[in-house]
Amino acid sequence: MIPAGKWHNVTNTGNIPLKVYVIYAPPEHPYGTVHETKAVAMSTE
Repeated sequence: MIPAGKWHNVTNTGNIPLKVYVIYAPPEHPYGTVHETKAVAMSTE
């Protein structure tokens, strides 16, 4: 995890391609929100 505003340099030192999973925050919903289905989530947008 790299905190917001911090300089970073990720380097792949292996022989296979590096996969990077990135999440930008904050989320667009209140903390603890759970939708039972995608349809419900989309209707609350």
